[in-house]
Amino acid sequence: MLTLLFSSGWTYYGNIIICSIVVIPTIFFLPILQRTRQFIRLIINTYHDLVLSSIRDQFSIKLSHKLYNKTCSSSTDCTFDARFNRPLTVKHIQIESKEKNCLNYRIRILHILSSNIRILPLSNIKLTVQNQFDIPRKETMIGINVYPTISVFEIDIKVQRCEINDSPFLLLFTRLMTNIVLMGEGSSSVLSNGKVLVTGGWDSGVLNSAELYDPSTGTWTTTGNMNNARIYHTASVLSNGKVLVTGGYSSGSALNSAELYDPSTGTWTTTGNMANAREYHTSSVLLNGKVLVTGGVGNTGYLNSAELYDPSTGIWTPTGNMNNARQFHRASVLSNGKVLVTGGIDNNFSLSNSAELYDPLTSTWTTSSNMNNAREWHTASVLLNGIVLVTGGSNNAVLNSAELY
Repeated sequence: MLTLLFSSGWTYYGNIIICSIVVIPTIFFLPILQRTRQFIRLIINTYHDLVLSSIRDQFSIKLSHKLYNKTCSSSTDCTFDARFNRPLTVKHIQIESKEKNCLNYRIRILHILSSNIRILPLSNIKLTVQNQFDIPRKETMIGINVYPTISVFEIDIKVQRCEINDSPFLLLFTRLMTNIVLMGEGSSSVLSNGKVLVTGGWDSGVLNSAELYDPSTGTWTTTGNMNNARIYHTASVLSNGKVLVTGGYSSGSALNSAELYDPSTGTWTTTGNMANAREYHTSSVLLNGKVLVTGGVGNTGYLNSAELYDPSTGIWTPTGNMNNARQFHRASVLSNGKVLVTGGIDNNFSLSNSAELYDPLTSTWTTSSNMNNAREWHTASVLLNGIVLVTGGSNNAVLNSAELY
């Protein structure tokens, strides 16, 4: 027999996508529409019948009740319906086929249209997303090969959406004002000449384009394209004036590639690859000129690893691992040369209030005192007096709190 155990929860990120609504003669900016990601854990047990857990979303958590909006027509075919609050991100999961020896499965997932669908095996299995290059898509097909010694295995399904129906106020507002622009998630860097370099992101697809903003004229100009399209990457201005872009996400997987932008020529050149593919990581330029990359999520799960890039050689070397795997965290280079990492989400999808320090002299991490509030997508700024100001972010709701380290 076959068991599927589904559990899910909604997480609202403080990284707000700004919707700009143009009304003559006034421009309004409404920071209302948030990105929403649903996590579903799929557990397959070859010895029991179907068990489907209750579903919890943000509204049910606030109201302290559970939602049972699910229907299973068989032990391998389940639908999540919209009887409560809103349509769910994942709509239907079905095991289309399996071998009699329960070693091979084909799973079909219907979900909302998305360009960021992550399927992560949490067990020792071989998993293939058969249509991973169809971006965006509403359906994901998974092929799974199980080792004979495994009777239970787990898969995490993560689908992110930017859904206007999540905000009833904004939905009503846009019926009257239709000129809505959704801004994608790229990266920007202030160059030594004062211009701003914007790289990658999303616009009906992952972008490899880059543009320059000139504050003296208030105008944008295109510059050379990156070698790889990417989103959720980082960009760091090196001491030699070049810009190092690392990792990110494209074509269904996290990236380990890195490339350099030369402002004097407007061109990109590839440099050494990171040891680990990662997105939602941090990158920090140390006082010695090297670049420290920490955490994020890779193609096999959340990362606690860190690595160093040497601009003089173009080579990455592993350094000490963080005490906690984390993504959506922040990293700040302190005046003493150490790096403070704060918050984020750990590999149990739990928000973290922990902090830790990296010492470049010893390549080691030590835990520091916890923040007063767990948070992700926050900011961390080093003030002139050396103190670090942490502001905002999200903790299942957008935060307005701030604290000093």
